[in-house]
Amino acid sequence: MKIKIVRVPAGSPPLWVRQASVELVLPCAHEGVSTSPVLGIAGGKPSEANITGYQVAVGDLVSALRHAREEEAARWWERRSGLRLDSIIQYGEIFCDEVA
Repeated sequence: MKIKIVRVPAGSPPLWVRQASVELVLPCAHEGVSTSPVLGIAGGKPSEANITGYQVAVGDLVSALRHAREEEAARWWERRSGLRLDSIIQYGEIFCDEVA
């Protein structure tokens, strides 16, 4: 299963990093929508808009950003997010469309 980010997602990363993800097509780490509560990127409380959504591996996000020539955003995830590439993040359902 894959998703396409269709709107700027909510969350703690800088706005320019979140904007870089719009139009990306990403493989989901799990089938379907997850309603499990997750931590925010900075380890705090997650954005309410992201609690129900699709889970994606950070490594897949970084690869997609590089493919889209969004190198600065890819580097932010690698160096500034504090997450490993095998970490899972969640994009709120309202920011995504499922892709066949």
